[in-house]
Amino acid sequence: MKNTKVYLMSTENVKDPRTFALWKEFLPKEHWEKTVRPLKEEDRKTELAAWFLLYQALREWGISEEKINADGAYYYGEHGKPMRRNEEICLSFSFWEICTVCSIRNGNWL
Repeated sequence: MKNTKVYLMSTENVKDPRTFALWKEFLPKEHWEKTVRPLKEEDRKTELAAWFLLYQALREWGISEEKINADGAYYYGEHGKPMRRNEEICLSFSFWEICTVCSIRNGNWL
């Protein structure tokens, strides 16, 4: 059984996604569009850091890259938070520089 894990990342050295084209290849289209939307560079960088943390966490939890990047694999909950479809994990972003991932079963946190 896996426990809750917290992933942290500083945005100090993150390149602006609007000017660093390699980020576009890394992110699924819907995440890319959400990442480059903010007007402030710092907001774009923290948005990118959040998705990068999520990607790293999901890979560590054994989810394939194909499933991570699949169309429709994510949706946004009632409070605008991203969520995964059909996975036995729950995730949470706090201040967009911390990603928390936890196993869930039958709607209960493990």
